Amino acid sequence: MVSVDRLIEDLWSGDPPPRAQAALQVYVSNLRRALEPDRPPRRPARILVTAAPGYALRLSAPDVDAWRFEAALRTATRVTETQPRAALAGLDEVLACWGAATPYAEFVGELWADRESERLARLRLTAVEQRAKLLLDLDRANEVVLDLDPHVRDHPLREQAAMLLAVALYRLGRQADALDVLRSVRAALLEQLGIEPGPELRSLETDLLRQHPRLGSPASQVARSSAVVGPADPPAVVPDRPPAAQPMLARATELARMRSAAARATAAGIGICWVGAEAGGGKSTLARHLAGSLTGDGWTTAIGTCPQVDGAPPAWAWHEVVTAACRRLPLDEPEARGLQLLLGTGTATPAGTRGQYDEFHLRQALGAYLSRLAGHGPLLVVIEDLHRADGETLRILRHVAAALAEAPVLVVATFRPDEVTDDFVVARAALTGVPAVELDLGGLDDAAVTELLRRHGVDTTDTELLRTVRERSAGNPLFTIELAKLIAAEGPGSALDGIPAALGHVLTRRLARLPASTQTVLRHAAVLGSDAEVDILIAVDGGPEEPVLDGLEAGVTAGLLVEPEPGRIRFAHALMRDALYHSVPLLRRTRMHSRILTVLRGQRVDDVALLGRHALAALTPATAQDAIGHLAAAARRAGDLGAPREAAAYWTGALRAADLAPAVPARARLDLLCDLATASALAGDVLSARAARAEAVRLATGIGDPQAVHSALTCFDAPVTWTIRPDRAVDEPLVRLLEQELSRVGDDGLALRSRLLSTLAFEIEGADLQRADEVTREALALARRQDDPAVLCRALNARYFVTVAPAHRAELPYVGRELLAVAEAAGLTAYQCEAHHILYQAALTDADFDRARHHVDRAIEKATTGQLGLILAVMGWFTGLRALFAGDLGEASRRYAEISDRMSRIGGPNAAAMGLMGRFTVLSTVGRGHELVEEIRQVHARVPDDTHDVLAHALLSKGDREAARAVWRPQTPIRPDYLWLYWMTLRGQVAARLGDRPVAQRCYRELLPWAGRFAGLECGSISLGPVDQTLAELAAALGDPAVAAHRDAGLRLARRVGAVPWSDESAYVPATVR
Repeated sequence: MVSVDRLIEDLWSGDPPPRAQAALQVYVSNLRRALEPDRPPRRPARILVTAAPGYALRLSAPDVDAWRFEAALRTATRVTETQPRAALAGLDEVLACWGAATPYAEFVGELWADRESERLARLRLTAVEQRAKLLLDLDRANEVVLDLDPHVRDHPLREQAAMLLAVALYRLGRQADALDVLRSVRAALLEQLGIEPGPELRSLETDLLRQHPRLGSPASQVARSSAVVGPADPPAVVPDRPPAAQPMLARATELARMRSAAARATAAGIGICWVGAEAGGGKSTLARHLAGSLTGDGWTTAIGTCPQVDGAPPAWAWHEVVTAACRRLPLDEPEARGLQLLLGTGTATPAGTRGQYDEFHLRQALGAYLSRLAGHGPLLVVIEDLHRADGETLRILRHVAAALAEAPVLVVATFRPDEVTDDFVVARAALTGVPAVELDLGGLDDAAVTELLRRHGVDTTDTELLRTVRERSAGNPLFTIELAKLIAAEGPGSALDGIPAALGHVLTRRLARLPASTQTVLRHAAVLGSDAEVDILIAVDGGPEEPVLDGLEAGVTAGLLVEPEPGRIRFAHALMRDALYHSVPLLRRTRMHSRILTVLRGQRVDDVALLGRHALAALTPATAQDAIGHLAAAARRAGDLGAPREAAAYWTGALRAADLAPAVPARARLDLLCDLATASALAGDVLSARAARAEAVRLATGIGDPQAVHSALTCFDAPVTWTIRPDRAVDEPLVRLLEQELSRVGDDGLALRSRLLSTLAFEIEGADLQRADEVTREALALARRQDDPAVLCRALNARYFVTVAPAHRAELPYVGRELLAVAEAAGLTAYQCEAHHILYQAALTDADFDRARHHVDRAIEKATTGQLGLILAVMGWFTGLRALFAGDLGEASRRYAEISDRMSRIGGPNAAAMGLMGRFTVLSTVGRGHELVEEIRQVHARVPDDTHDVLAHALLSKGDREAARAVWRPQTPIRPDYLWLYWMTLRGQVAARLGDRPVAQRCYRELLPWAGRFAGLECGSISLGPVDQTLAELAAALGDPAVAAHRDAGLRLARRVGAVPWSDESAYVPATVR
């Protein structure tokens, strides 16, 4: 391969004309016509091909004399030690290839020819000396003298040749002549270079004077290690087609670990390799090198890349994986039908309908297809840039890991650790059970950086230049390569400019060397996306196709673009596309998106995701009206693919368009708000969903149409795991409106009434138990009369919030089991997840940690993208609980803080308060609750009715009884919800420690039926220990002799379960009554 920069430099001797690259393209085009006169137009060249960052000659070695010479030399070198006679014959053949004394004699004086001529001449000298050594080993010293005597006279500074000649003369009995050869070399070195000979030559001179016995043996080791010099650098063009892959640089250990993972997957089932590195760190190179290696071993490989553009189609990486795999094994009819949304062969869900469960069937079909594919041999799936993955890409990855658990499959996931999303973090946490290899690629070492520079034509003898590049690139392969290209183009001085952030400066300078028309084409390509069809680019340009094709070819030769397949181009790296994209001013960029959208409407009318992305980027008041439809269609497609977060982004964009468009009907805007609320709820963003619903309700009541109001009220349509009310406050106007509409909906709308009742339950749970009990019983009765499993699941979900109350706790496992059965029969995975969450809590009510772990694992397996964050938070709470029960209080506190932070990031309400309660629970176990007094005060100022018990408890731990008594309000009712037992236990402890006998008596009566249980454990997140521990403390305060019995019961329970903090007698009041 010869770079464009080098060709320009050599052709015009360092003084190129203004449009040198355009002229070079013309020369190359003419040369291609001469080499391949019968090649059809637009058919890729086969001999003189484009190969970033320039052009390469695709011929076999025998077709080029210089290559033939080097190939023969390499072959002879390989067998020198093991087959000396064969090596000698090979070298004779090598030297017979040599014609004129000076290669490229007709181009003497041309810099490029002189360099290559010198390189080939050095190789010839190496061959002559290598042949002489073989002759010595074969005891043919006389032939050595005949060959090397003129050779040494012509090249008096070549020490190795002189040493070989001296040994040959000595063996022929010419000791004086041998010494004279060495002394002549010494004199030449001193005269011409001012240096002494090397230690090997000096040592040989001494041996000659002493007549050392080893000099007379044909097996002499003289100069064995240094007299034979391997071939110099390979030629600057690629001799074979296709070219051999360059060996990996400094990644042998990582590649070996990945190959070990592949071997394990073949024998034991699916495995994952997580490959993390900064941008340009070599992730893709390593992954694709593994792919090439495993392909050679008979593996099927399929590679998909998560796009770096906002608004890309959901699960695009899996689209690419399936498309690639289909070349090996076509889809059967059921698989094709199940994957039609992923592959873009299906239509978008019509407005007004919902494809709720299409993503379920899609994942099932994909799992079945990949399983069948793996049945034909081991399968490697590479997902590039997983840090950019949308929710459905990650959901499919989790499904594949479960569905192909026993299949010979290795998944390689590359990502940038500093750019991972919360979705990535939780998905990876959900995959912890899959055997995995984790690789963190650092920078290349000094030797690898040097080799990389050498491969790209940089003079590696300049030690100061090497040091500068190593320091500036920090070993980042991409940065090193880009800097090498800049050095080749502008000289070593450009290395001093540093490595700018995101390569923007380097790329700008490289772009400046390209023709203006090429820069325009590349910017169009960047705006179109990271991956683009050539025909679309030609249509966007609007002119003749040749300038576009020339521009794209220039981009390929410059190393900015690659051609993954005919008719498509892709940016070689996301940084390159980003730098180009952001170099276009916003105004011009918006217009370019608009032009692309116009073209796509004519050529890609069914690609709703692509249309939606460009419609959003082109949004202006002039385009807003049309954009609404494109964005809504893209949102529905994302929803069908199980990507609610992406759907919510499109619905938000559609609402922005509605704000800009003139006179959008109120009902149309209402529909957009309802869809946004639903998508946000499914994505787990509770706060955004509530905000969208609130706006929808406001708009619907203004319209005055009951149907509009009902749509707005029920648009928060997703499973509910925890309370959806911030600070658990009741939205009284919303509750009144729900009650009003329920009074208007009769037997003619049973399904609607059930949904309204369930919605009401979510708004009053924990605040009005009696009404919540009534509405959920009615919602269930109505739902069971309908043939709609989704309505029934929602009613059961609402009923769950009643069954967590103490009075209805016995019903909890039955609700969980029925919900699981209905959801499994209907294929409603989101409700299957919620059912396992309910059964998890039921298991903890019985302190059955093993059963609880089973259900939380199943919940994670079934969780949708939006649920996964909350369900992993449940797992986090569970892990914190286990640490608390194991007595590892530091780990428990860390887990509670970590989960609180994660819930806050995904939009979970009350996350900070829950994290605070977790840490308080841990500290109060060892009497250190006072350490959180100030944090608790801040929450108490906002919601005093819910926090006075905990603040009083912390103040008592601090020793401030008066302050505790001042804030404590024991007459305030405790919410009858899943935390009732926790709060009642806490109140009992405060009453006992303050000596408030009436409150202590009341708490004792309330808690007595719960003896034999752990306080709060049934909520699945925190626990104050055995209820009997607090009963013992209350009995002691009341002078009740039951103290000893409660104390013994608490100890027995704690020791049976393994609850370390409460298994020691010191955690309880003394057995005697005070």
